[in-house]
Amino acid sequence: MPLASGVKYTENGIEVAVGKALGKTAGKTTFKRGLIDTPKCGTHTQAIIDEAGKPMLYGVRLKIDKERISEIEAIVVRGKEVLDVKAILDTKDQDWEASFRPSSGAPVSR
Repeated sequence: MPLASGVKYTENGIEVAVGKALGKTAGKTTFKRGLIDTPKCGTHTQAIIDEAGKPMLYGVRLKIDKERISEIEAIVVRGKEVLDVKAILDTKDQDWEASFRPSSGAPVSR
């Protein structure tokens, strides 16, 4: 999907040029899952990515406007004090999409 002109990219709350920061240090993705938020025209992805031999948690939200990515908001977590890889992998079978399905009986986020 193409980027909108003036797309805003933030990483841990700091505005960064698209393709800089994490894009220079990220390695192999070892785990990922995501969801599509159709009512809000966005997506969210959670991934564990190798960075210089250490796991890093990467969460990213995309906002779509007129078939273009208008916002990219990333949260990057490093260090064993805040990143429990096993705990994340233990939730790999959770259905993130369930809360967005009206038939599930769960509230739909808007």
